[in-house]
Amino acid sequence: MLIDVVDLRTIPNEIENIILADFSKLPKEKVDKIKNNNICYKNDVRCAIEDYYGPFSYLSKPFYKRLVFGMESHELVLYHATKMLSKSQVFAQGLKTNEWKAYSSLLIESLDSIGFDVQSKCEIMRLVEKEYKRKYSVVSRKAQLCFFSDMGQIDQEGSAGCEQFCESIGGEIARWALKDSHPELYAPLKNKGEAFVVKFRMPFADVVDFEKETILYQFVSHYAAKYFFDFKYDIQFTSMTEFDFPKENILELIPYTKEVDY
Repeated sequence: MLIDVVDLRTIPNEIENIILADFSKLPKEKVDKIKNNNICYKNDVRCAIEDYYGPFSYLSKPFYKRLVFGMESHELVLYHATKMLSKSQVFAQGLKTNEWKAYSSLLIESLDSIGFDVQSKCEIMRLVEKEYKRKYSVVSRKAQLCFFSDMGQIDQEGSAGCEQFCESIGGEIARWALKDSHPELYAPLKNKGEAFVVKFRMPFADVVDFEKETILYQFVSHYAAKYFFDFKYDIQFTSMTEFDFPKENILELIPYTKEVDY
């Protein structure tokens, strides 16, 4: 089943039933303690249930184990913000993690298209590779593909929304490596190409293991808000996978035309 968190009707009944059944088993004193919280914001809901349903509590491990098992046969509708020479690259290649060989190949292709001279191109690649190695210096950190759950996370007021990845060819790594120290090299990467959001489908099983419970906590919080407080809680999350996805998984390409400057 394909789950789109914007359309709650797509959430499988088995997931809702697991969550609500656990709520119904809570002792009255715990229910009273939860309901005693004043709820004005989404974060208030999470704080109210954290002691009982926090995703990293040993008390909630059996509960999340059941939820993960129930979700792993389903797929999610997800979004990935980017900027490339052309949207045709996604239709041809699908979505790939930022593994260095693939990432650097696409960046070199872009630099050639822009028309950088050999010296500038070598300097850009030197600085970007240095920044890449810094980011991935942690031994356990692997190449990844980041995503978010709905278009409402674009242009979020008060914080850097997911649209920041539409700023330049090369994404945040190129921005960190070049924007402040070499603005003359960064500007062409920012001004060239097409910014867009990729809507795609992905098995829940392909979410990195350490993020699965965090995502499911959003589902739990949504149902808790309704069950305990009659409060509207939209499911939203950002996360990552370590898998590539073929072009067959692409559902839609959404142009992003606003100016982005982080």
